[in-house]
Amino acid sequence: MRVVIAPDKLKGTYSAPEAAEALAAGWRSVRPGDDLVLVPMADGGAGLRDAIGEVPAGVELVAALDVDNPLLGPHGAAATYAPQKGASPEQVAELERRLAALGMASADRPGAGAGGGIGGMLMELGAHAVPGAALIADEVGLDRRLAGAGLCITAEGRIDEQTLHGKAVAETVARARAAGVPAVAVGGQVRLSAGRLGAEVLECGDLERAGRELAISGYPR
Repeated sequence: MRVVIAPDKLKGTYSAPEAAEALAAGWRSVRPGDDLVLVPMADGGAGLRDAIGEVPAGVELVAALDVDNPLLGPHGAAATYAPQKGASPEQVAELERRLAALGMASADRPGAGAGGGIGGMLMELGAHAVPGAALIADEVGLDRRLAGAGLCITAEGRIDEQTLHGKAVAETVARARAAGVPAVAVGGQVRLSAGRLGAEVLECGDLERAGRELAISGYPR
């Protein structure tokens, strides 16, 4: 059986290539005869360079965005990400005020809140905004590699509601489903149901062990 292994990074633990190798090592320890296709993924955030080598000369300025949040409002950069970094409600309000004071015309556009507002700033400079995960999937030929596969394994550090807003795992799962390939998503932490993601989920921070457990469990089921 051919198995496509297409994980994102697990921040602070595995780069995307390391995650792919670890999952593959675990799988091979149980099912050494399977054909494993390793496709490290990214979504426009950290790890982009690992997924795409050199940029051709003369290309247009593209903002590869890892989320679709706007700059301002209840789903904006300050409200969504500052609390994750330890900001108090008062600090979130101050950050929101300062971002609003920039007066960016791109503030309401999807992805403007990426990178704490870097997405919006790139748009102000004339960048063509694209979903980073979709861009990477196209560049690495994910659809072609999924064709005829029996299973797709993807992974990221934390699988939660934010995964559904432009992250590589959600893009990989969607493309696997479109190709008729069952998918499993592995996360160091999982806070999203299989039904919401559209794939089976496994909470395991040790990706080699995860690969081994998936192989033993008899995927695809």
